Amino acid sequence: PLRLQHQGKPIFKAQQLDAPGLVRALLRRQMQWQQITDQKPAAPPTLGQPDPMHQAQTCKLDTRNLQWHDIQRHSGTQNQKLPLGGLIGSATLSGPVAALQTLLPLLLMGEQLHIGKETVMGLGRYQLSADHTPSAPRMDKLTPL
Repeated sequence: PLRLQHQGKPIFKAQQLDAPGLVRALLRRQMQWQQITDQKPAAPPTLGQPDPMHQAQTCKLDTRNLQWHDIQRHSGTQNQKLPLGGLIGSATLSGPVAALQTLLPLLLMGEQLHIGKETVMGLGRYQLSADHTPSAPRMDKLTPL
């Protein structure tokens, strides 16, 4: 499941997830990866370069096929069950071709690194698939492990 948070609380309803929220999660994960691998952070976009957050504002994320799925894990140290639920299903990101081309490297990175909370537990995995229209990449198979 994809477990994203907004203002410290899990996003339980798929309609609360939008393109800017998804891109924010991807940028956060990219920054984490750069810190873990001791890479220099990516330079902020300069004049004339596309800004991923600005590009995300021009896109729409269709989340009608996402739903909340509850799962739990047992913590040996706390000796209790902990919630690990998140969103599963498929979502479609659509927008101007230039915006999607800017976001594609982030989406591909997230496909490898996963996004959201509890990625260390295997959550946040997704798979991109091409739609019949070139302007609509899909995030498919957000399935529990």
